[in-house]
Amino acid sequence: MRLRQKDQKALKTYANSNRSRILTSPFLRTGIGRSYTQQEDNFREIQSFLKAIGVTTADDSRVKSATLIIEKEIGRTIEVLKPDPYNIVDNLIKIMKRDETDVELIKHEVKVNLDIDQLKHQHPRVPIGTRKKGGGTRFVETCDKDWHKANTLDHMADWANGLDMKIGEQIFHGQTIPVEGICYEGFCLMDKEGAKHVLFHCYPKYNTHELAM
Repeated sequence: MRLRQKDQKALKTYANSNRSRILTSPFLRTGIGRSYTQQEDNFREIQSFLKAIGVTTADDSRVKSATLIIEKEIGRTIEVLKPDPYNIVDNLIKIMKRDETDVELIKHEVKVNLDIDQLKHQHPRVPIGTRKKGGGTRFVETCDKDWHKANTLDHMADWANGLDMKIGEQIFHGQTIPVEGICYEGFCLMDKEGAKHVLFHCYPKYNTHELAM
């Protein structure tokens, strides 16, 4: 749907009044040959301009119409590309791979990994992970990689398997309510092929698994 005449006029006024801000926006890259990611950022920034003048439904056609108007007003070329949700999912998968440890379990076709933040909750003689910030309760020495696979990763696989999800959806486990004395902080993400990926760390809530700090 194209922009209404009054919205076109309002956008021209907005572009003229905010020309300097538009040209210096860190989220808008003018010129030809911009990357797909930058074009998607441009699309979102044009959407924000439309919302600023009261156009709440900034769909693909309206963004493209708005882009032509803004290009004319600021004298620059702006390439836009409607964001692909799959690109976001791919980026999240890359981040997950960066933050995962080699403690892995595949069950119910769900891939589960402990993350690098697990280190601060491990006994010093059985480290898992690399990043330690802040304090927290620790598991006892017997809670090693194999123990986690049989217990905490197994729980997360069962939890994720029971989730009704759609492609690109991310669901968090929640850590406030312990499960058999263990709090889980993590999430499940469904990739564009429909596979589920889980990344998490966990810590003991009660003395049954706890080592005094």
